[in-house]
Amino acid sequence: MTGAGRVPYHSFFFSGPDVEQAIPYGIYDLSRNTGWVNVGVDHDTSVFAVESIRRWWRARGSLDYPAASRLLITADAGGSNGYRYRVWKSELAALAAETGLVITVCHFPPGTARNEKWNKIEHRLFSHITLNWRGRPLTSHHVVIETIASTTTRTGLRVEAYLDDGDYPVGVAISMERFAALPIERHDVHGTWNYTLHPTADVPPVGEGSPEERSTASHRRQRMPKRLDDARLTGLQQDQLDRLCVELAPLQAARSQERYSGQRGGRARRATGKLRGSKPLFDDPAHVLLTLLYQRQVCSMVVLGDLLETTATTIGTLVRETRRVLEDHGHQAGFAPVRFTTTSDLLAFLQGEQHPARTGLIEQLSDPRLTGISRDELRSLTEQLAARQAAQAERLGHRRRGGHRPVRRRCGRWPPPRSTPAGSAERGP
Repeated sequence: MTGAGRVPYHSFFFSGPDVEQAIPYGIYDLSRNTGWVNVGVDHDTSVFAVESIRRWWRARGSLDYPAASRLLITADAGGSNGYRYRVWKSELAALAAETGLVITVCHFPPGTARNEKWNKIEHRLFSHITLNWRGRPLTSHHVVIETIASTTTRTGLRVEAYLDDGDYPVGVAISMERFAALPIERHDVHGTWNYTLHPTADVPPVGEGSPEERSTASHRRQRMPKRLDDARLTGLQQDQLDRLCVELAPLQAARSQERYSGQRGGRARRATGKLRGSKPLFDDPAHVLLTLLYQRQVCSMVVLGDLLETTATTIGTLVRETRRVLEDHGHQAGFAPVRFTTTSDLLAFLQGEQHPARTGLIEQLSDPRLTGISRDELRSLTEQLAARQAAQAERLGHRRRGGHRPVRRRCGRWPPPRSTPAGSAERGP
């Protein structure tokens, strides 16, 4: 504890007018009593964690153990290398395919990561690093690197530290289909915490940040919005959508500046990426496209996240931000004539003329003999009611989120008893 509050645990902010951050990720070799620390400057993600292991193997591991065919990793159960993260396992599978190593991971049970009996890296590496830089202001990345690298002990500990200025954006994910194809073998005892990844040649990396060619998922994430730019889904032709994106660009920039100002609240103390600016997962036109698809009820956020290999939370964030911009502009998205509940159905629709069964049923039910009006009149009526339907859906959502609800009494009768009628006196004590 310090006088200003709690000390940050996973990242460290610099003191001074320009607030940057340092994110140390360490690898400790038990047999050689050596440490290797990769200091990131962007975000503490699973891609960054595996990239740290990759850098250690190239710099030290492959030299210290040239004949190694297996690698055992002991890690805690949470953080960027948590056992629940599919990206962590996918990136390890890509590392195994790249190095030819059989990688076995054993996670410490939850709640035991701080126990000296289990986690040696905390008490044989990072504890000495913390003692070495006690009382020293962290003013630059050079100070962080030099302080970590100068850590030694009487028992012979030696530490190396390097700066990693790569981009590691948050929100990166992999689809369930790709995860199911990973060469992962779960152990018989606690297979969730203990598993082995075998090297294969067809496991592409997920995230960015490696010096080598690691743009497979990035290119896929940038190409997919172009495939989704279909007039049957967006309700706009290509020139109309381009014109809308140009008109919304100043509003999006203003909203972004407003959001960043709210996050800072004065002096920046929140990890929003590198000071020089991280490359976002999606550009502004992609934000508009994905928001239109969601507002037109083409598919859910889960389907969009699985299709673009990102989290549904990331899709929800960009939809929430861009929806306000569309409302300020006065654009009515309307509703798409097709609905998709799975990624495979949406991809099949984009590849050909296959329509989901629900769409055909809606087309049949819109027969004038059933509705009493022509299809053109039904379409015009739908467009007229779109704004009211959207407003009603917003009111219902507001109530579900905690809007105007009757407050239930914890005790006594419901509804509450009426007040005392006028002219009557209550019994005194």
